[in-house]
Amino acid sequence: MFDPLTQGFLVGFVVSMPIGPIGLLCIQRSLSHGWLRGVSAGFGATAADLIYACLLGFGITFINDFLTEWAVWLRLPAAALLLFLGYRAIRTPAVEEDAAAAGSSARATAAATFSLMLSNPLTLVGFTAVFAALGGATRITGTVSAVLLVVGVALGCLLWWSMLAGAATILRTRFRPAVLVWMNRVTGIGLIAFSLWLLLKSIL
Repeated sequence: MFDPLTQGFLVGFVVSMPIGPIGLLCIQRSLSHGWLRGVSAGFGATAADLIYACLLGFGITFINDFLTEWAVWLRLPAAALLLFLGYRAIRTPAVEEDAAAAGSSARATAAATFSLMLSNPLTLVGFTAVFAALGGATRITGTVSAVLLVVGVALGCLLWWSMLAGAATILRTRFRPAVLVWMNRVTGIGLIAFSLWLLLKSIL
């Protein structure tokens, strides 16, 4: 039906679309600091998605077993980072930060999204379902096909995060600073709620 590159692109784009904590981070960063900062939220998620793409393309089952076994412990740092970023979002004014603080926050955002994606091995189920729906199981016939799949996933993920950050950045230009402050607070509360949910899943 599709070649591995196209299949990977569609899988990466589709599995990135649901708006959860990572989407909230992307929107909040874009509203507060612009497109590039918003896309940084997608970098960590894309890196984690590539790990799952490798599991799918190369059939590396022992990594999936490891992630499943240690998922609870992976959720703890993800929840802590989300809690911190949610608190920061609530207190963020609608102005640019200095360069050092911006770089530090971008790294923290990428680390949070990476940990968050790895803490949910069920993401692989989503990959597999979309991949199967595209008729891709019979197309991965060797290393080249698997590599093309992974590259396609990266392109699909990054396109989605670029589009989401771009849409939020356009909205940024249409709101007054006071409105942006309140939008930061709303997304911050959403991030804190996600972090508490992750902590409960880890404890219970």
